[in-house]
Amino acid sequence: MNSQNKQDIAEWQDRIGARFTRPAGHALRLLHEVVELCLAAGADGKEIMQRVGYELLRGEKGGGSAEEMRKELSDVAINVEVLNRFLGGMLDTDVAAKLVIIDVRQWELDRDGVPWRPGRSPWELLERLPL
Repeated sequence: MNSQNKQDIAEWQDRIGARFTRPAGHALRLLHEVVELCLAAGADGKEIMQRVGYELLRGEKGGGSAEEMRKELSDVAINVEVLNRFLGGMLDTDVAAKLVIIDVRQWELDRDGVPWRPGRSPWELLERLPL
């Protein structure tokens, strides 16, 4: 990602008051977006659940260390670039365009300081489930 997009993202986070209180909250937000990406790419719910289930069955890794998170984030970045190349390598342009869109939206922060559009935080929905 180019440096201008990185700066614009940081400024957007500051404007909406996003904070970093729990790394897992932000990683789960990333998972949310990755599930949407999988669906957009044509994966079905069963495939997504199988992949998530496989990772969970392998057992918990790490425990939240910065070193472990950096390793996993590197895997994410590599796979993002592979998919970006397949789609024509326009990620910087697409991110800049998306930043224009999200900058005018309203945002609410969840208990982890992660931004969600009002009424769309999974926490709100999950808290209503009879578990």
